[in-house]
Amino acid sequence: MAHFGLAVDAFDRAYRESILEYTKHHMTGLERKVFQSLLRSSRSGEADSGAVSIERVMDRFRNVDPEGWMVYKCAFVEEYINNLSLQRDKICLCQIDNSTESGLVICCGISLPLYKSLVMAYVPTSLECTKMPELSSPDTADKDAQDASVQFEQRKRVLQRVSGCDPRGWLACKQTFIRNELAGEALLPMQSPRFKSVVDSAVDAVLQNVRHEMHSEIRRHLPFSIQTGTRFLADA
Repeated sequence: MAHFGLAVDAFDRAYRESILEYTKHHMTGLERKVFQSLLRSSRSGEADSGAVSIERVMDRFRNVDPEGWMVYKCAFVEEYINNLSLQRDKICLCQIDNSTESGLVICCGISLPLYKSLVMAYVPTSLECTKMPELSSPDTADKDAQDASVQFEQRKRVLQRVSGCDPRGWLACKQTFIRNELAGEALLPMQSPRFKSVVDSAVDAVLQNVRHEMHSEIRRHLPFSIQTGTRFLADA
């Protein structure tokens, strides 16, 4: 239990820092536009504007831009878990699922070699290529193992950046891959996934709870956060 508590505290700090980092440097134009809209609404004197605005921020920000916060959050959670993993041939991947409290389903036990092959072999859609032209021609000439690893990391990050721009693109391909890898394990919204480590469980616990915990914090800082767009994302 002590190990689990330490893991929870560590991820909670890292996750909240990632929220602030996102609001400062990574929000999309559409997300910032919504922030300004909410600010005008809160100034219009609507009844119980503070509580209403909190719910509107919480509900709208997760889904306002398919290329925004949830894509960033998905990549952050994957990187955090996999960087601490002791397994070298298995990884955790996340599926975006807005029917869940956290908006993510953490999928454990995915084959890293097979995922690398998927990333390198993936053929991007025309829309994804428009967003990130280097997707269309990955450099695979050098077969050196170290260079191949670098190529994988570079291409993975490019795919992360374009995730969400085309619902029939990379995210759909990744989701199909995960389902095939889990061999029919149905990760339904009401079904808890089988976590492989304390870190996995701790991350999921924080993701499930932090949205509720931040309600009061957002309420206290809401006018400031909406005006600046840099204090809180207001969606955990």
